[in-house]
Amino acid sequence: MQIDPRLPEIDDCLYRLAIRAFVFHNGKVLLVREKDAEWWSFPGGGIDYGEDIRQALPRELAEELGVSASDITTDYQITYLAIGAIVKGIPRANLFYRVEIPIEHIRAGNDVLDFGWFAPSEITPEITARYTSSAPEAARQFLSTIETQSTIA
Repeated sequence: MQIDPRLPEIDDCLYRLAIRAFVFHNGKVLLVREKDAEWWSFPGGGIDYGEDIRQALPRELAEELGVSASDITTDYQITYLAIGAIVKGIPRANLFYRVEIPIEHIRAGNDVLDFGWFAPSEITPEITARYTSSAPEAARQFLSTIETQSTIA
């Protein structure tokens, strides 16, 4: 498939689409620190051209958490959609999925320096800003979703 040659003219309407995982354990959510970033983020990343969700999510979690597709359990229902953040000058849209992974299988994958478990109250405004618009209500809604999801068994 050929990319539309008008792309440079319509760049103000494009988003980088990424897939992210909410992984919980004992009321805490898993965050990773990627090798090329100085911040904590939710596991996941960009959906490659031609990939679908069922390909992208296992690939990203293998890269970041060192898990295999057979380690991942999800219903592939979007838990949260975050649109509006701009990272490195690129508008982002993030699809969040609740994912179950045996914690003993999780390790820092090829793209990750470290991972950690964070209480919802420890999710900083800097972390939230990478996924939501600058509107305070967007950040509150995002944090509320994490809090609610952290209490589901």
